[in-house]
Amino acid sequence: EDSQQTFLVENSNQRTHSDWIHVALNDGLAKNKWKISDLTHIAIDRGPGSFTGVRVGFNLAKTLSYALGTYLWSISSLE
Repeated sequence: EDSQQTFLVENSNQRTHSDWIHVALNDGLAKNKWKISDLTHIAIDRGPGSFTGVRVGFNLAKTLSYALGTYLWSISSLE
């Protein structure tokens, strides 16, 4: 809100991204008392990073952006 980061979730275990990402999203939404339909913008880190982790994150972000009709930004963790 107001150009502030609302919530950030990271996972250092590269082997669990696909199992973990949906739980992390639900936890973040619950902590802010939001529904998935409340999302208006989505940002994703495009790397560098674990190939599978970045791919799983992009898949979820693109799917949500398309389904919700929201804005999607990608940023580099090097910037």
